[in-house]
Amino acid sequence: MLELLKKQKEEVLLLVLLSMYVFLVWDRIFQDFWSDEIYTLKHFVFVPIVTTLNDYHVPNNHVLFSLLLNVYAKVVGLQHMADVFLQPQKVRVIPLAFSVGTIFTVFKIGQLLSNKASGIVSVSILIFT
Repeated sequence: MLELLKKQKEEVLLLVLLSMYVFLVWDRIFQDFWSDEIYTLKHFVFVPIVTTLNDYHVPNNHVLFSLLLNVYAKVVGLQHMADVFLQPQKVRVIPLAFSVGTIFTVFKIGQLLSNKASGIVSVSILIFT
């Protein structure tokens, strides 16, 4: 067992860092929405997909993310603002999944460009900045 840990120490450290990250952000998944999040949900998510893609009444640099949330909301049955106010985690699980995926991707890129230790350093910088 100890020999396996020595061989896989970077992966174990990645798992520890990932666990720390999820622990640090977990409570934010359940917090109330900020005004800009409410505006985005109201005007770019709970609207027809065509509106999400074509409505630029205010500068919105999150078109792809709004489109993703629009489709996701339709798939999981979120239809009204009241739905997400009662369960904000249903919307916030998407950014959490993206951030966890980003951590794994940064590790793999660091590993490919140099070695596993570089991947761990890169992930550490990403998580703690």
